[in-house]
Amino acid sequence: MAKYHNPEVHKSIALFKAQNPEYSIRQIAEIFNLPQHVVRYAIDKYVDDISLLMNNSKGTAIANKVLCKYIDETQELKNQISLVITQLHNNDKLSPSNRINLLRKVVSIKKMLQSIELQNHLSRVDAEIIKAIILRFLPKATDEDIIKIYNEEVTKLKNK
Repeated sequence: MAKYHNPEVHKSIALFKAQNPEYSIRQIAEIFNLPQHVVRYAIDKYVDDISLLMNNSKGTAIANKVLCKYIDETQELKNQISLVITQLHNNDKLSPSNRINLLRKVVSIKKMLQSIELQNHLSRVDAEIIKAIILRFLPKATDEDIIKIYNEEVTKLKNK
């Protein structure tokens, strides 16, 4: 109940909404694990203060520090990759060498993202052992294949 009335949580909600206007109140409520009416109240009360805070670099640094615990890094990386690819697709003025460099960077970020996703899915202590076992029987398995196999087996065990 204390989380509902905590001004720091309310300010974090308003900060999140200021930096992510595309998120609905329902989505923000799910992220912060609060009812929608609390999120709506926090946005109404603090959004003007937050917009003033965001007008300088010190305020932006404070905002980033507060928000870092509420942002899903894998989803943010996916959003950034999509944004870069869309810009590459829509921008005809980029030289071929710049396009290739950007695509290489996107591919390396995508590989890092797959590695992070694998670690998140296999977050148990023996995750490396599970990966090694799967690769022993399927040497050509990708990280996505390993995650898929792992999730299928977890589902089978839960259903027993």
